[in-house]
Amino acid sequence: MIRPGQTYRSADPRDSIRIRIKSYAPGENRALVVDAVTGKRPRPMLVNALHATATTKAGKPRRTGYILEATETDAAEDEEAARTLHTPQRHWLADHGRSATRTQIPGPRTLQDVIKTL
Repeated sequence: MIRPGQTYRSADPRDSIRIRIKSYAPGENRALVVDAVTGKRPRPMLVNALHATATTKAGKPRRTGYILEATETDAAEDEEAARTLHTPQRHWLADHGRSATRTQIPGPRTLQDVIKTL
């Protein structure tokens, strides 16, 4: 997700260009960027040139566009989001004062016994 204040570096290994997002409205196809170091040279940039990862879907290194440089706040937000996703949730029945019982799945021996009785 593109947010103001994020910095990106050039995907071309020969360049040392770094840019910072100055403003962006979600859903727009362009973001206003400036030089990350000086804050000068404001210019619009297509958002499809801004990438979150340094590799393509095929696993090859990117050669065009700009790659997001993770900041401490971004890393902390990502870690918090991952922790929220993996936090065990309470069962609906437990929230409503009822006990939640799970059905035991029969093992292979039990299934064989059932088949023999048929």
